[in-house]
Amino acid sequence: MATFDWDACDWSEAGRTVVLVGAGGSADLGLPVADELHNQLVERLPPLYANLARLVFADGAPVDVERLFRVIQFLHALETKERPLDQRLSHDGLDIALLVAGWEQSVGEYLAAQRNSVQGSATGRLIDSLWDALFEILWLNAGQPPDIGYLRWLLKSMQGGTIVTLNYDNGLEVAAIQPAAQPVDADPYPRPATAVPGFPDPAHRVRIIKLHGSLNWSTDPVTGTTTVLSDNDLRNRRWASQITPSRPAPGIIFGAGNKLRPDGPYLDMYVEFKKALATADRFVVIGYGWGDAHVNELIRRWLQHRGVAREFRVARVDGPELPSLPRSWVTGNDSVDVSVFRGRAIDTIVEVTRPSPTLQR
Repeated sequence: MATFDWDACDWSEAGRTVVLVGAGGSADLGLPVADELHNQLVERLPPLYANLARLVFADGAPVDVERLFRVIQFLHALETKERPLDQRLSHDGLDIALLVAGWEQSVGEYLAAQRNSVQGSATGRLIDSLWDALFEILWLNAGQPPDIGYLRWLLKSMQGGTIVTLNYDNGLEVAAIQPAAQPVDADPYPRPATAVPGFPDPAHRVRIIKLHGSLNWSTDPVTGTTTVLSDNDLRNRRWASQITPSRPAPGIIFGAGNKLRPDGPYLDMYVEFKKALATADRFVVIGYGWGDAHVNELIRRWLQHRGVAREFRVARVDGPELPSLPRSWVTGNDSVDVSVFRGRAIDTIVEVTRPSPTLQR
């Protein structure tokens, strides 16, 4: 178990820092990264999930669960086109088909066969099972959390700054509500146990931008309004019981559409990320796999900006070198000071968030 010298947590540069947290940033909570998540879903879900994964991601390509679910969602829309009572979620439209390199006749034959043997629809039952599995795998119990000291250190050192994450889990939220008896108090900043509940000083708040949404977001498919469910409501709701399309759908990108759609919250969050980077002198990346094209474009622009001293820090477990993609973006730009920290997030969090004397004003 890692220990931290909380008095040494310097957040003087947080207002000029943006931190991007990927799946690797949550791995130390016991949560799976992308490949592990797919493998766990294969074990929990009906065979149709694995069969469609092999169809969409042929030749051993890594499985992107988000993309795969959107394909399942598209198939579900086709399967239940004339059966509204069997529909589970709203969908984006036929453009989802473009996500798949090629369709096989066997998929249509399989769905047709299942239609006569499975109550409801095969893809609908798969969608329902997937929601339940994701919640069981990714959602932390706030009353009995794992060791989240490193996330509390990140939040404390980022007072006044911005944390961007692609994860659906509630690790950062749980880290922010620890009881007063622990080294970092609620919100997550230190204060007396008898302090009146309320928000911290605005200058000390940490803004968390969840680019892909969260498992406790719920989006109404009719109004497009996204709300945050309480833990109790989330546990009591069974996505599988939704039998009409007018019921709220989970508000993550799986069921709510592409994050750059103009009528949802995802474009707004992407723009906020862009604004935060535009004013940042320091950018920290923790556990990101460099697989999101939209995020990569903002990072590329930030790294290729010349004439302003900037610091770029990357924490990764799979090697001491900068990954090839960002390395190509910083080549020839002497304005960017690059540091790579090898190790788990729990082991590198202090180094990766330490002050940067060269950027002090």
